[in-house]
Amino acid sequence: MAGVNKVVPVKPRRCRRCGRAHSGKDPAPRGHQVWEVPRVTEHRLQTRSCPCGAETMVELPEGTPP
Repeated sequence: MAGVNKVVPVKPRRCRRCGRAHSGKDPAPRGHQVWEVPRVTEHRLQTRSCPCGAETMVELPEGTPP
């Protein structure tokens, strides 16, 4: 994580299949880095598993470059 100035955890709020509220923590979130020289912000995109069997990964926050 060298060079990252800011880390933003981004979590899905609800299951994509049944709409149930999510809780807990993703032990291995997917990193998405945005370079705005001289700063680097890493969005940690988390996935949640639901008792219904679906997995929901959060989308990038609005306005975040792909």
